[in-house]
Amino acid sequence: MRFNLGILDAIAGACAAVKPQTACYEAYGWRGWRVLEATVDRAHELGIPVIVDGKRGDIGSTALHYREGLLTAAPGFDPGATIKTVGADWLTVNPYLGTDSVAPLLGSPDEGKGVFVLVRTSNAGAADLQDQPVGDERVSEAVARLVAGWGRSRIGSSGFSDVGAVVGAT
Repeated sequence: MRFNLGILDAIAGACAAVKPQTACYEAYGWRGWRVLEATVDRAHELGIPVIVDGKRGDIGSTALHYREGLLTAAPGFDPGATIKTVGADWLTVNPYLGTDSVAPLLGSPDEGKGVFVLVRTSNAGAADLQDQPVGDERVSEAVARLVAGWGRSRIGSSGFSDVGAVVGAT
C-alpha cells in the first residue's frame, strides 16, 4: 500500500489516469482488495481517474455484480442502503460472451462511470482469435463495430462516450 500511495503522490497532476490490474490484488485475498480500495480512494483524493483492469464479462446477473463491486456500490442489507466498494471510474471489459454480458456493465450514463472494451489486445496470442476472419472482417473489427454501437448513444457533454475501446499499441 505504501508503494502505491507513494506512486500516486509522485504522479499527482502529471497523469491522466492510473490502471491497477485486479489480479495483482486478488492474489492476496481480502488484504489485496483493501490495498486496491485504498489505492482507488487515494487516486480520487488526488483527482486521478482510475481504470480498474479487471477484464470482466459474464452473464447478466454476474456482470451486474462486477459493476457494483468495482464501479458503483453493492446493495446494502437494509432497504435503500448501499455498501461502498472499490469505486473505480472505469473498468476493462471482455466482450467475448456477447452483448448481454456487456450491457449490465454499462449502467446508466449519468453515473459517471465507464468501460473500456477489449477490441484488439497486444499479447502474443491475440491473433489466435482476434485476427480470425468473420465474413469480410476480422473478429477484432467486428468487436470494434459493436463497441462503437454501444457507445453511440452514450456521448456526454464532453463529446466522448463512456464506452471506450482497448486497442493494444505494441
